[in-house]
Amino acid sequence: PKPQNMVQIFHADLYIAMGTPEEQAWLPRLLAARPDLEVLHQDAGISKLAMTGHHHDDHETHQHQAEKAGRGDAPSSASKAASRSSATGPEDRLPHAVDGRHLDPHIWLSPKMVRTQAETISRGLCEKDPEGTDHYRARLQSFQHQLDQLDQQLGALFSRVHRPAAFLTFH
Repeated sequence: PKPQNMVQIFHADLYIAMGTPEEQAWLPRLLAARPDLEVLHQDAGISKLAMTGHHHDDHETHQHQAEKAGRGDAPSSASKAASRSSATGPEDRLPHAVDGRHLDPHIWLSPKMVRTQAETISRGLCEKDPEGTDHYRARLQSFQHQLDQLDQQLGALFSRVHRPAAFLTFH
């Protein structure tokens, strides 16, 4: 993150974690400086797929940053039952590779997984700001309706694709 983003995060009441390897590279330092910062893992409850044959031309990206930051293999936050961490140390609040395999963090590409992320975020916001519960739930319902429409559109589009088919996505 940019320095101004780090300042904003440092002063936040709640950090909503994406669960990406890049985040794993810097989040431990932030949590060491702000041990009271609540972290909400929006990927909680989502089973990520193991990445195979993953590589980049720039080997300093994705999981490679996390490896250099000294993040070892440990259970993913997706395998934890609770979406919020009550762990005492910053290292317990971060997702990791499992069995030496890196997990695909690109869960926002699936409307069904985004639905789970949105539910987790809404629940966390309702807990943090009970007065805003009605607002958060209404926005969640509206967003889920949009996701359902998108999922139907994508289903119709992909139903015309003959298997096996390869897709390329980028960001």
